[in-house]
Amino acid sequence: MDIFTKNIKAIFDTDIELANKLQSIASNETYEVFVTDLENLSDLKIVDNRDGTLVDNSLESIEKKLQEFELFDNYYALYFFGIGSGTFYKRILKNINHKKVYIFEPELELIYIVLNLIDFSKEISEKRLIINLTRDVNLFKAKQIIDTQSKFYIKVYNLDIYSSYYDKYLSQAKKINDTILLILKHFIQDKGDSLDDTLTGYKHSSEKMLDMFRHPSLQKVLKSLKKRKYAVLVSTGPSLEKQLPILKKYQEYFTILSVDASFPVLYNAGIKPDIVLGMERIKEVANFFTDIPADFFKDIVFMLATVCHSDAFAAIKGGITCPYLRADTHNMALGLDEWGYLGGGLCGANYLFTLAINAEFKDFVFIGQDLAFSKDGRSHAQGHVFGTDGEKFDEKFDGYIPAYGGDGEVATQKYWRLFLNDFVVQIGHSKSRKPMEIYNATEGGARIPDTIEIPFQEYCENILITSESKDKLDISYPSEEEISKNELKYISKQKENLKLAKSVKKQAKKTFDFVEQFLKEIQNLNNTELIKNVKNRELDELLDKIYFVKDKYTNPKFVNTYTTLFMSYLEHVDFEIALAKTMRENTPEAIKLKKINYIKVHYEWLYRLWASLEKIIEITEQSVVKKGR
Repeated sequence: MDIFTKNIKAIFDTDIELANKLQSIASNETYEVFVTDLENLSDLKIVDNRDGTLVDNSLESIEKKLQEFELFDNYYALYFFGIGSGTFYKRILKNINHKKVYIFEPELELIYIVLNLIDFSKEISEKRLIINLTRDVNLFKAKQIIDTQSKFYIKVYNLDIYSSYYDKYLSQAKKINDTILLILKHFIQDKGDSLDDTLTGYKHSSEKMLDMFRHPSLQKVLKSLKKRKYAVLVSTGPSLEKQLPILKKYQEYFTILSVDASFPVLYNAGIKPDIVLGMERIKEVANFFTDIPADFFKDIVFMLATVCHSDAFAAIKGGITCPYLRADTHNMALGLDEWGYLGGGLCGANYLFTLAINAEFKDFVFIGQDLAFSKDGRSHAQGHVFGTDGEKFDEKFDGYIPAYGGDGEVATQKYWRLFLNDFVVQIGHSKSRKPMEIYNATEGGARIPDTIEIPFQEYCENILITSESKDKLDISYPSEEEISKNELKYISKQKENLKLAKSVKKQAKKTFDFVEQFLKEIQNLNNTELIKNVKNRELDELLDKIYFVKDKYTNPKFVNTYTTLFMSYLEHVDFEIALAKTMRENTPEAIKLKKINYIKVHYEWLYRLWASLEKIIEITEQSVVKKGR
């Protein structure tokens, strides 16, 4: 098997689109390759026929670049713009500390040339080398190719422009750099930043789980929706007001998906939604249901995440309540697939879009999805429970983004940007599944890439088929036998999980005490004194204890069951741990100081781990085990 075939075979397993593009090339035309030593490629030169420029650095320059990168010999991930001749990457990948080497190349033919000359099949198959064509990289693909572990090294992130040849592509390099940074930041923000908020949600969920089994499941809701073709998602942006009369006229032909905040707005407009979704843990969610008459609730499906406050569930006066599990790994680890899982972003509209993707509607339409302030500074539509300026422009303004219809730019805020990025990723995901036409009929606010922008009136008159009105959703309740079976399964699983949590907590607390004692002993020593007085054996014994805890922490069962509950709380320390890992080990003294630093940064990590588990164990025992006998 020749080199190119081996490389293409490896790429097919990771990036089919790129592999197909490479296979379509018959031979290089834009670039001329000069080489006589095919084995060592010592005299390899690649010249751009368009302007006669040399693509790669000289061998001397490559050696110099390799020496420069010795400073980064412990970096987890490296990012490069430009593949050059590829010889530099073959050398740098010999360092096993580099778990990810990302290359972003603007010229397909250069990738083709390099993959004909150098065997990267092993590195590509192991997903250590990730080669990308820059024009194919968008938010959706970036989120696929960049692993979440890379986010911990964001403080040392740098996109290296490989050689001076690539100076002509600086605008593309900037776009790639911005996209990577956006994804790394998104990975960080996606899990939130408050342990108290997360554990409040866990407490709510734990108290609601046993009751959840008495209600129709998420999967039953999805099954009933799959009979329908047209869905409209109603959000609460300022532009919603002008769409309400149109929606009222055509409401019998749409499955109306409403975020909880839109429910009172729809009620006031005389529009009855099919699905109303809530996903927030705050008690104020109940305000969206409080002042609406009981008869209006009839036949509406209220999907509230189990993390929602009990007041929100109590405020539902009728209809069908369907508690569901959010798409968090600790929920998935329970094995309750019938009641889960919704996610895909940070807001209810993202969750409803996930629901729509899985329901496989023919058409999906956004209205009221502004993700931006109106020209007069309003954040929400008339009739919103918390007013039209619930998001204060002066407090939350965070720059401008492209406007709907390409008409200039609109003002937005931090979280709306995140919601928009989530939609972009979700839309990319939906296009890889069963085709669903996605229309943006908001007619205001921000542009949502990869949607079809259309006036809502035009969509309803020319695309929506009005010959058939929607049927009533057919959703059944579980039997007593099913309820009892699921309760016992859940309680048994949580008791098993508690044993694991207690075991890790005990070891984390024990190791924390050892580290605390050590740090007290060395707290007044400077680096010279540390090197002289601290014994390597003592350090290695402490590190072994830390590694033992980390092995338990990274065990897949523990990761899936618990880490999303306190990930945001530990992540603040994980960034410092990542920095400690990147410290060089080029002298015995440097090795010793790195060990000491690694122990120091784990002091707080161990504390946060056992303290988090203590709270989780308490919540689980009080809300699940004791309550569930």
